[in-house]
Amino acid sequence: MLPPKPYHNTEHMVGLESRVEEVISLLNESGVCMLGIHGTGGIGKTTLAKAVYNSIFYQFEGACFLFDVGEASKKFRGIVHLQRKLLSDILEERIRDFGSADEGISKIKHRLSHRRVLLVLDDVDGIEQLERLAGGCDWFGCGSKVIITTRDKQLLIAHNVERTYELMQLNDHDSLELFCWHAFHMSLPPKGYQHMSSHVISYADGLPLALKLIGANLKNKNLKEWRSILEQYDRIPERTIHEVLKISYDYLQDGAKIIFLDIACFFGEEMLDSIDEIVEACDYGARFYIEVLLDKSLLAITENGHLYMHGLIRQMGREIVRKEAPSNPGNRSRLWSYKDVLKVLYENSGSNNIEGIMFDPPQPEEVESSGIAFEKMINLRILIIRKAQFSSGPKYLPNSLRWLEWDGYPSTNLPPNFSPNKLVFFKLCHSHFRLEEPFKMLVDVSTLQAFHMKSICHLLKSLVSITASVLTTSHI
Repeated sequence: MLPPKPYHNTEHMVGLESRVEEVISLLNESGVCMLGIHGTGGIGKTTLAKAVYNSIFYQFEGACFLFDVGEASKKFRGIVHLQRKLLSDILEERIRDFGSADEGISKIKHRLSHRRVLLVLDDVDGIEQLERLAGGCDWFGCGSKVIITTRDKQLLIAHNVERTYELMQLNDHDSLELFCWHAFHMSLPPKGYQHMSSHVISYADGLPLALKLIGANLKNKNLKEWRSILEQYDRIPERTIHEVLKISYDYLQDGAKIIFLDIACFFGEEMLDSIDEIVEACDYGARFYIEVLLDKSLLAITENGHLYMHGLIRQMGREIVRKEAPSNPGNRSRLWSYKDVLKVLYENSGSNNIEGIMFDPPQPEEVESSGIAFEKMINLRILIIRKAQFSSGPKYLPNSLRWLEWDGYPSTNLPPNFSPNKLVFFKLCHSHFRLEEPFKMLVDVSTLQAFHMKSICHLLKSLVSITASVLTTSHI
């Protein structure tokens, strides 16, 4: 078995060394120690936790770092999946599925109560997450360390986490160095930029995420452009983190804005490894614009080579879409809240403004459908439906679709007038869909998935009569 590996961390670890030492000193006790790291969003809690993890993980019999616990737990069987990953990473073995979170609790206590482990629970936002992943010190062997990062100090108090570390803003010296690395690729500002750099430091108030984004937004700009951009920041009345982050979005090209909002609304971290499919589905020169988003620090690359979007940046993107029509979801460009999607489907209140829909409720949902809910959505590019049982199949699908993913598609065929000439991602898992004559219309599909045995049989029959030049599939 290979030992756990360190996690990739930010290239410039400004102001972290002393904080890592302080956290490690708080962990130094003979028994099981739970430590909570708390602070505002964007302050660097995850970065600090990764740095601590990388410094000490090799001292333990097993180690696990669970990222974005709050977000992951909201998905279907999210806590159970987190419990399985916890056990699998620490024990370094494949863990069979289990039926409930209660069963997961029993397995964790049984398998880990005599092991000295290191566990990091990142971005926790609910007490039930702690109760089901690290319920008590008796769950783990003597000498184990559990690190919890959260924006809510009260969660730590409610869970009786006695040792806490509040992560504060960077001082002016460290703020300037972090900003300069992202704006100039050096630790100090060049001649002529000192005064305006000091203005940024005062404005960002020691928040690492803001320093990083503003620096990336000003990179390769001349003094005149700096003055214009900084005036935009100064106009923000309350300097909320959302408005600070939005400045970086406002300066994007239109194509980059489209890609950014698509990723913020529809593609979580578990899907961002499918970058080629996302590029094809988004179109609009997506490959180039993703490089732009990386350059602006609105996207990052993880240690596994996957794309990653910070939770606050994702929230900012979704808030931009929500403000398009605050009281009428049917007039927004994108829908990702399952409640908003249900409202639009039941009321048939969709419009040609809608470019993307993701229906992914936390629990399986039965949906009464007339089949005509998509008739008004003539510009729909992305349609993702999961954990939903529709009463009938769609009578209409827009020809503009590029990404069609429908788990449990409720019909054996596509609508008769559907001409999916633009479709590049086609995934109908666990459905009875039959790929017969309409299959010939899927001339640009790069990814095709159909998991029902009858569908596979019909697919194979269709493949016999279709030349490879007509359809290229990356995986079936």
